[in-house]
Amino acid sequence: MKIVKTVAAFAALAMASSAFAEVNLEASNKLKSDVVVLDHSDAADETTKSFPGVKNVINVEVTSDHVDAMVEGAVKFFADTNKDGVFQNDFGLAWDGGEISDWYVEARILDDMLTFGFHDNIHPEGDYLPVYDDNISAGNIGSEGFTLVYRPIEGLRLAASLPFGYEDNDDINWLKVDGKKEESVGDAKKKTNIRLGTIYDAGIAEFGVAAQDILDSDERTIGAYVYSEGLFGAAEGINFRAGFANSKAGVFLEDVGVAGENLWNVAFEFVDLLPVGLTVEAAGNLDSDGEVKNSDGKVIPYDIYAGVKVDVGINEQLDLAVIGKTMLDLGDTELDTGIEAKVALDIKVTDNDKVEVAVDYQKLGDDWTAKFPCYWKHTF
Repeated sequence: MKIVKTVAAFAALAMASSAFAEVNLEASNKLKSDVVVLDHSDAADETTKSFPGVKNVINVEVTSDHVDAMVEGAVKFFADTNKDGVFQNDFGLAWDGGEISDWYVEARILDDMLTFGFHDNIHPEGDYLPVYDDNISAGNIGSEGFTLVYRPIEGLRLAASLPFGYEDNDDINWLKVDGKKEESVGDAKKKTNIRLGTIYDAGIAEFGVAAQDILDSDERTIGAYVYSEGLFGAAEGINFRAGFANSKAGVFLEDVGVAGENLWNVAFEFVDLLPVGLTVEAAGNLDSDGEVKNSDGKVIPYDIYAGVKVDVGINEQLDLAVIGKTMLDLGDTELDTGIEAKVALDIKVTDNDKVEVAVDYQKLGDDWTAKFPCYWKHTF
């Protein structure tokens, strides 16, 4: 699968570059690391220090009138340590074999009325959480597989998608089936994971609906989302995002430990209304007494997540961001409230170079973790 991904992505890049006169090529190299991670355990009454390694990410994207393609590769360098985190030698340094971390190919025909996409995730604006800085997967009308998008009228997209199988090829074929594993690979109970969805931009607002794994009632996920720039025309400078998703298998925000069979989200962005940029958001489930596990069997403990971000433009070269997050458990587990605080300074070194240095602090009860993430990104 990795070979197929690499060949497909680079072939599309070459095709797009050579076949069309109007071609835009963007490339970047990003070197990033958390530098050092401090973990404090109250039960053990100790604080440990570790080096998380350095990752280098190269991204190349080609866009044209009819074909877009992107490929991203990453390699990680890390300390050569044993399981206790102790250096095996004075100069221990190792690196992984590298990977194609992301890619997509999209071709449009019939005056852009029909789009064929591979590994092309397509989200409505309403499922994006700006502080969390990611989309909710339930809103995706595309997939990491094959997607067909039809545009019958301006502003309307109708999509059907078939996710690919897993890397290890354990599935019936290259199309991804549901998560229920049977003794026989050819068991008729396995159903192909079919996705259907639509996104409609009405001008005053954008609406999106996605139905994933529609043939399997145990895995089926349905999400509905709305986004409005200017709060439906009522308040210029206020952007609104909201949505709701339902799935028996659960809808997840794993980075903040929130999940539920019924997950709602809402966000407000205040743009050019205040001396600083301000974003507030929240997400949560409606079934706090239930226990939700991810595909690895790990319990996702929290019921409510809330985040706030303040952006301060110091000058043309410096931008400061202050981020706060909290996670709450409303059930009977008496789980301590989770807290995260982050301060990041973005430095525009040149028109093509950007550096960010930050401090990230997370606390759960009397346990805490401190990281010092930074990166250097060069755009070609």
